[in-house]
Amino acid sequence: MSILFLSPIFGEQNSKVGVQGIQNVIFDLGGVLLNLAVERTYLAFAEISGRPVSEIQRDAGSLQLFLDFEKGLISAEVFRHQLRDYLQTAAPDHALDDAWNAMLLDFPPAKATLLDQLKNTHRTFLLSNTNVIHWHAFTKTIWYTGINNFDGLFERAYYSHQIGMRKPDGEIFEFVLTQQKLKPHETLFIDDNKQNVEAARQLGIATVHLTSPEQLYSIFQ
Repeated sequence: MSILFLSPIFGEQNSKVGVQGIQNVIFDLGGVLLNLAVERTYLAFAEISGRPVSEIQRDAGSLQLFLDFEKGLISAEVFRHQLRDYLQTAAPDHALDDAWNAMLLDFPPAKATLLDQLKNTHRTFLLSNTNVIHWHAFTKTIWYTGINNFDGLFERAYYSHQIGMRKPDGEIFEFVLTQQKLKPHETLFIDDNKQNVEAARQLGIATVHLTSPEQLYSIFQ
């Protein structure tokens, strides 16, 4: 097996790194393993609030309530309360949760097979920015595919809301490297967010910026 860098950032040349070079692989979840359609949540928020989709999309990456929720700094109840204030809606909890979870799609079984095979040759980890509402939702989605223990597909799964840190902050990468005693140059990080990829790269971690979920199958040959 070799690792093919499909989408290196900053215009670097494509290159192959032998299996002897990369011993550890850290996967992002949404957009890499779990299919996402974030625009569905924007549309759902617009529908229950009457606010323009463009306005919600503009605010999505900077609103403190989203960042705090991903770090586990606020509860689901506080998140919903603040979300109601932002959207200026009286929508009930279940409607807010449905809109928030609308972005979560499917987990292709072929990716479970890939992860299971990769564990025979590499140490594998999950590092995801998520939150308790999404965590419960995608755990249920994955359970319906016949996988009873999603975290068991990895040596260890790290979720931002459980450890109080989120990407692209360097501390979360350093936390995983230190806890698992991983050497950056022996570790590959795969994410669909360019900011996250660049943050890992600054620490000497090998990276792949995934621009399409299907590319994951081509990385490992």
